[in-house]
Amino acid sequence: MALRKNFVFLTATERTRLASALNSVNASGFLGTLASQHSANFNSGIHWGSAFLPWHRWFLRHLEQQLQVHQPGVMIPYWDWTRPDSRDIDVEPWKSFFGGRSNTGGQFDHWTYTRSATDGGAHLPVLLPGGMGSSMVSRLAETTFAGFRAIESSGGHGGGHNWVGGTMAGGDSPRDPLFWLHHGNVDRLWAIWQRNNPGASQYNLTAASGDSVAAAMVPLNSAMIGGATPAQMLDHTTLGYTYDTDVRLEGAWEGTGRPHLTTGDPTSVDLYIRDNSADTGATPTAAPHWESPDIWVRTQPPGPTENPDDGHQAPIVNQPNHIYVVVHNRGAATTAPVAVEAYHCSPGTGMLWPTHFQSLGSLPVPSVPAAGQARVGPFIWTPTVAGHECLLAIARTEAQDPGSLETAHGVTVPAGTAAALDHSLLVRFVNNVGQRNVAPVLALPGAKMKMGLTIRGLEQTSRHSVSIDASRLPRDTRIEARLANGVLSDGTTDMTVARREDRFTTLGMTGGSVKGLKDVPISANGSFVLTLGIDFSFEARHLRQYPIRIEQLHDGVVVGAYTVELTAIKDLEDFFFGNPRSRELHVSSCPLWPKINTARLQTFETVDDAVARGFNGCRFCLPEHDRD
Repeated sequence: MALRKNFVFLTATERTRLASALNSVNASGFLGTLASQHSANFNSGIHWGSAFLPWHRWFLRHLEQQLQVHQPGVMIPYWDWTRPDSRDIDVEPWKSFFGGRSNTGGQFDHWTYTRSATDGGAHLPVLLPGGMGSSMVSRLAETTFAGFRAIESSGGHGGGHNWVGGTMAGGDSPRDPLFWLHHGNVDRLWAIWQRNNPGASQYNLTAASGDSVAAAMVPLNSAMIGGATPAQMLDHTTLGYTYDTDVRLEGAWEGTGRPHLTTGDPTSVDLYIRDNSADTGATPTAAPHWESPDIWVRTQPPGPTENPDDGHQAPIVNQPNHIYVVVHNRGAATTAPVAVEAYHCSPGTGMLWPTHFQSLGSLPVPSVPAAGQARVGPFIWTPTVAGHECLLAIARTEAQDPGSLETAHGVTVPAGTAAALDHSLLVRFVNNVGQRNVAPVLALPGAKMKMGLTIRGLEQTSRHSVSIDASRLPRDTRIEARLANGVLSDGTTDMTVARREDRFTTLGMTGGSVKGLKDVPISANGSFVLTLGIDFSFEARHLRQYPIRIEQLHDGVVVGAYTVELTAIKDLEDFFFGNPRSRELHVSSCPLWPKINTARLQTFETVDDAVARGFNGCRFCLPEHDRD
């Protein structure tokens, strides 16, 4: 099954082959014949009636099959006018391909069409209501075929034609290559509406807003212009193509409070990486979506005494660590070879994809069996931040399980053209993406710990809230949050003010509570640092985990989250303890132990971990690790 892609995610090779095929069908006269057919029937059977959607689906497929005569496998991409990187055709990759509004410097300068120098007051469609253009979320919310197909006259379809102007605004519009991508997106939206409304009539002659041509009210099994019937066009997958997942649209839809909208087509292979222990591969994932048990770290390479499946270990800074990923297949067929790519990011919230992530490379998996799983690794990673990790993994077999092309390994997008995306949309709405964003900390009763988190903004200035959930910590735990004074200049907090300084304010709360910041403004692509200080409980139980969760919310939706797992240590014999002042490492049987302020000690499972973090063995209790 072939995939129709978003134009901005075509590779350079795919764009070259598409341009070659389009130029070939234009030179042969085939495209001109299609344009003449469209123009001749503009007001007599293909617009302003029920046949509008199925006829244009047939029309696109008719050209697509001819393109493949010249370039086998080439597909018509779609133009998603709602994306921030797709609302100006005088920027890359649009300009060098389509020639912009002036039709110069592109691949089709020699074609015979014109475009308007400006938008002429027309507006491209938008995702949500409230913008200048027609809302696609509102259109997809229609529950009847007549309600959805009013996209033709409501601004979605007409808005794109008139925004380009010139030839695109009339009956000869197929002579402009943008026509085909424009209608590709209209077809994609119809496919999404169909999938999410299986109980509705998929085609009927019920009148819709804008209807004006009786000849376009073609009965289900009657021939349209060109010979195909509407019935033959209702299932696009039987025509040989699919569409991928649109995480921006699904996220915008969820933000309106509606039930989930599914945008991608089902496939025989369905890869997923769990986002949490309860994840079954269904989307969207419920919180927490940043605690994948299928991504874990081992500090040593696999060997006779090292089993990668022994579970997660705290990473050791400034030396190679080893990351493993498990990929599941809930589909009915064994996969073709799978590529898994791992990424890391500095800890914090509000990370943007791909802006804040660095690749750790890609590793192959020969196959993943139906209803089975496979492990891949190790990926080699040398962390530089003690005790923190933010890891992401993507599994991909594009031919069988398209997922979202925003996540594709190897997709070449020219610099500056792909709009950055809230990474949590990928994790929650694309099941072949997993994230582990956990800071495991071993904590003595009464220990004092400190860690910093970066709270990042979005692509535009907006207000955010930060929730600090310490409800599972014992009540005698004390938490302090330190931040720059300017952060709260136009926001509020329900935490108590512990102290104010010239540049910073320190807020306080206790275990067993949930508090935080509300409506804090963050500039476009800006950030601020939240430093947490924790005085850990004396009442905690040995080896029990106590998570403290920090969530960042925008318009009530979680856009970033971070979990710190505190593991209480009361039986001291099997652990090592570092004094951050002297930089000495001790065991609890050390003769100096009674003189040490244990509240300030850092706890380690291994000497190697402590040494890697700059500690030196005590000459009394760990002389073999004393380097001085």
